[in-house]
Amino acid sequence: KIPGRSRALVTGIGSVKIADSAPIGTTQKVLVRAVQGSTVLAQTELALTVAYPYAVPQLATTSYVMPDQDNAVAVAVQNVSTKTSSGDVTVKLISLDNLTHVTAGQASLGRLASGETKPANLAFTFTPDQSFQTVTLEVQVLEGNWLLGRRQLRVDTSRRWVYNESAPGLSVIASNAAGLSLDAAEKISNLGFDLWDVRVEGPLTDEVITKYAGKLVVIPSVNSALDGGTATAVAGFLARGGEVFAGSTNASLQATGLGKVLTQAMAKVPSSTFSAANLTVAQRNDFKANDPAGVVILGADQTTVSASGLANELVAAQALSLGLEAKITRLIALTNAGSSYSPLANAAVMFELKKEMWDDKDADAGAFKSKNRDKTRLAQFIRIALAQQGTARKTLLEFYPELNAERKRASGWLSLRRAYLRSTLKPLAKAYGAEIDE
Repeated sequence: KIPGRSRALVTGIGSVKIADSAPIGTTQKVLVRAVQGSTVLAQTELALTVAYPYAVPQLATTSYVMPDQDNAVAVAVQNVSTKTSSGDVTVKLISLDNLTHVTAGQASLGRLASGETKPANLAFTFTPDQSFQTVTLEVQVLEGNWLLGRRQLRVDTSRRWVYNESAPGLSVIASNAAGLSLDAAEKISNLGFDLWDVRVEGPLTDEVITKYAGKLVVIPSVNSALDGGTATAVAGFLARGGEVFAGSTNASLQATGLGKVLTQAMAKVPSSTFSAANLTVAQRNDFKANDPAGVVILGADQTTVSASGLANELVAAQALSLGLEAKITRLIALTNAGSSYSPLANAAVMFELKKEMWDDKDADAGAFKSKNRDKTRLAQFIRIALAQQGTARKTLLEFYPELNAERKRASGWLSLRRAYLRSTLKPLAKAYGAEIDE
């Protein structure tokens, strides 16, 4: 009993236990009352914030982690309670999304005094297929079997640049979205470009891009993250006769440094449409020696097309970037394999042969005169076609009707060029008439 009209301090009248199901960070309220019989003499409300006794004040890894290697995770665990650990403390690393494999998943910290902090080193890896993802891991702090602390870690994955001599070229990206889209398109198209991620490697350099002379540089998305050094390297590559395929929008071409590099290069040479893949191709008239040699191929920005759409563009751009003989070789290989991409390869060959006819007309070069015609790509194509057998021969002979129609469009009725072209096409016409159009 408490004496009447007295003041007394009563302590230790009970304890409170927070349920395991109470969410961390929530406020739980407890009402404390002093009663006499059914009369409430006094009351107060306690607000208790639910928290773990262990905090993870440090949780870090490198900005972009890489596949097929151990990626270190630096952890620090602090005892934020007022008591020393009652048992040994263990820290664990787990994958929440199964996109990674934990390679160093547990460390023992012993007991921690109140306020004490101890470090731990954990690690994980992932396969190249999980590149360009945001992976989620969690660090858990346990005392015995009790989970008494946790913190999540979200990390962007990427890939490092490695020069591969057999690669068809180099892709340059600046975001996970571009990397994922490109990765999916490459799997569909069976094309494997080397990768330069400016977030990981820094701006593209002249030294690196020069390694891809004679190959295609792919930029799936023109954006401001590729300005500065990357744009300068691309400008130098084009000035040296390099070939660039870029996914873009009108806005990105006008508003970014890289976009301006591309539009300035395109303004110096004629442009035409490669309708088979809806690409714009800007390249020199080969009969005009003073035209710049760089080639710009524009397609849709990767943010606006599906993976299959980007795959189509990659196949088309890569075919367009090849020399004529290589174009024909690729066409025959795709045709023999029954590939759905053989029409694009076919169109790339036809595009080059038609372009030569119009370039000759534009430059009034006389390329198809009897003394010159053997040096033309059209004559080269006919020689290759007539040297083939079986399906390959049939595929190339079937070019004749469309080439002959283009011959008429590219020259007037009374033009000598029409006669020169007819003479150049004559061996192909003869073989087509005998073997195809019987």
